[in-house]
Amino acid sequence: MTLPPPLPIKKPTDRASIWQLVLGVIGITMSLLSFLGLLLLSHLPAANTGSSTLNSAGITPLLWMTGLLAVLAVPSILFASRSIHDHPSPLITVGPRFLPFSAIAVVLWAALAYIGENAARWKLSINITSPLNILIVAIPILLLLTLGLYRLTFGSQQRAWGMINVAAFLTMQVVFFLEMIVILIVVVLAGVWLFKQPQFASYLSLLMTQKNITVQSLAPLFNQLTTLLNQPGLYAVVVLVFCLLVPMIEEGFKPLGVWLIAGKKLTPTQGFAAGLLSGATFGLLESLSLMSMVSGSTWLVTAVARIGTGLLHTLTAGLSGWALAKTLQDQKYIRLALTYTGVVLLHGSWNLFAVLMGIGKVAIPIKYDFINRLMDFSPWALSILVGLMFAALILMNARLRKQSNPPALTEFSDTLDHSIE
Repeated sequence: MTLPPPLPIKKPTDRASIWQLVLGVIGITMSLLSFLGLLLLSHLPAANTGSSTLNSAGITPLLWMTGLLAVLAVPSILFASRSIHDHPSPLITVGPRFLPFSAIAVVLWAALAYIGENAARWKLSINITSPLNILIVAIPILLLLTLGLYRLTFGSQQRAWGMINVAAFLTMQVVFFLEMIVILIVVVLAGVWLFKQPQFASYLSLLMTQKNITVQSLAPLFNQLTTLLNQPGLYAVVVLVFCLLVPMIEEGFKPLGVWLIAGKKLTPTQGFAAGLLSGATFGLLESLSLMSMVSGSTWLVTAVARIGTGLLHTLTAGLSGWALAKTLQDQKYIRLALTYTGVVLLHGSWNLFAVLMGIGKVAIPIKYDFINRLMDFSPWALSILVGLMFAALILMNARLRKQSNPPALTEFSDTLDHSIE
């Protein structure tokens, strides 16, 4: 009597891979549609001349960004498709072999920075400076990821690209939407307050009717608006929005990808690495949006400053991812709350000194000595924060590597020691 062959074991559907595939398809579709729309817009005749095309200086960088988003979606789609068909992706590893490439990347970044600084003088095409902006932002972030992920056991390449896609096609949109709501509320409240001020009401009515507006008619308004800079309430609003609400929104949603895979029983190392990838992607796209709007003498300063911002986004999301994974293991939610509070305060401090440094460059007189002293100290404060964040990234990596790679057991001889009497 022969036994029938065993029934094939049906593997359960990998829903996470299906959702990752759906997100990737939506992301690449929207990116390509945006690319085609911008391309069509760039070839429309300008309304003022009827013959020349629209200003490509504003559209070309967006074309490169939408193209980059479409490229970022491709690996996630491929890995998710292979996983659905039971073809697991290889593990991601960052080992010593990446160190020579890191040295080359530093030299490349310096060369690109020199080219970008002289782009206006050399009259380089926007089609050259746009991809240059992508590289000038991406290279430091990739170096930071190399340091943060060095010799850590993270997971599969599919998971890595999944984190990147969630940050690019979900987190950025949610954060942008919420921040726009906050800014809209502040603008509406500020408009209502200005309307109630007798000295501003006539000028605001003039702006809304858009009649008989000249530079001479607006000059008194500008003079009176500068007095707002010496109102304590303005500083309170700036601190509330840019140093509290914005950090709370961004730090709450940057590790969104880590939350979505929380059920995978992440180790603290995996949570940290997933957070690093999420934050790095967020920082990359945010910095590219800003770099496309600067040129000339401010370009290099902005490019260097965005390295610190990229470090901030990468580190804080990594810490949040670590805290989330660790908390899911031991259920100590106070750790998660303290970590969130800490990264919000760090982010808020960074924004505070960045805003003060920006106000200082505008050279508008401010009568408060305390604020003037903070403005003078802001470059040093930002430098100190960069040093502390860089040290935290290195120390966190070293700590997790030590926990992931316990010391080897002592080797015992398999023969008896006959010298013992």
